[in-house]
Amino acid sequence: MKIKRYMTGPIQVNTYLVYDEESKKGFIVDPGGYCKELTEDAKNLGLDILYIILTHGHGDHIGGVAEHAKDFPNAKIVAHEKEAELLRDAKLNVSTEMFGRSITVEPDIYVKDGDELIGIKQTSGTNNVIIVTKQGKCICFSEDDVRPMGRIAGGVRAIKLDADDEVVAMELVEPGQELLVVTQKGFGKRTKVEDYKIQVRGGKGLLTYDKAKFKKTGELVGAMAVDEDDDILLINSDGIIIRMAAKEISKLGRATQGVKMMNVGEDANIIALAKVIKEDELDGESGEKKQTAAKEKESGEDQEQMKL
Repeated sequence: MKIKRYMTGPIQVNTYLVYDEESKKGFIVDPGGYCKELTEDAKNLGLDILYIILTHGHGDHIGGVAEHAKDFPNAKIVAHEKEAELLRDAKLNVSTEMFGRSITVEPDIYVKDGDELIGIKQTSGTNNVIIVTKQGKCICFSEDDVRPMGRIAGGVRAIKLDADDEVVAMELVEPGQELLVVTQKGFGKRTKVEDYKIQVRGGKGLLTYDKAKFKKTGELVGAMAVDEDDDILLINSDGIIIRMAAKEISKLGRATQGVKMMNVGEDANIIALAKVIKEDELDGESGEKKQTAAKEKESGEDQEQMKL
């Protein structure tokens, strides 16, 4: 890893170009003003600039973001969520006093303490995606709305979260399926996926649960796409597991309270849900493996005969 330092902006703050010599991947940190030398160095080195990272939102650290974003159009602007107010308000970030003009920045990615990966799915190229949050928000969008990108890329915004919210589930859905949502206190419901209209990713989404009932039911802990013949497992913090048929869970409207699925103690919560893998799916997988092995064996015998 290589790091080059530049002094940029009206008060000459430290700006960094960080890159890997082998992969040619890199990022820029705190462009306080436009730095032609930095851009030329990156291009002469053949770097793929993935990110422009802002450590905070004061004007002396964001003055060169717009220009460098033009130089590197594929770079995502990244900042901590606590900097949002400064980045969006030129008076607060005092950019006018520093540059004689108002400067605001809207990052592509806001990060926060404790960010983590919550789901990975292999898609067909034509799937619809549903994102569910613990505060009962949900957004459904086409995967076409997410452009392909590299393995280590930070991705694009799927849903705009409130400060006290977080994503609890990501599912691929097909027509005819239902979305099962489950709360901390063991309440849940099924809702037809057709009740979730396709939206443009990045919005605040729709309600998928009556959050006014959270005092009774607790917040959402998970969600999954189910069919009527699926079986579901619920696990609580006391280590108790129950299994039930999806068709036994009430089918209700989108913005409603669920029904009791599992009794939990006063100090316990549901911590996980899972779909039971059907025996025929396992048999099918085993059968496919056997067929593949048989074909390989036949192919090997044919080759041996040809050699003879």
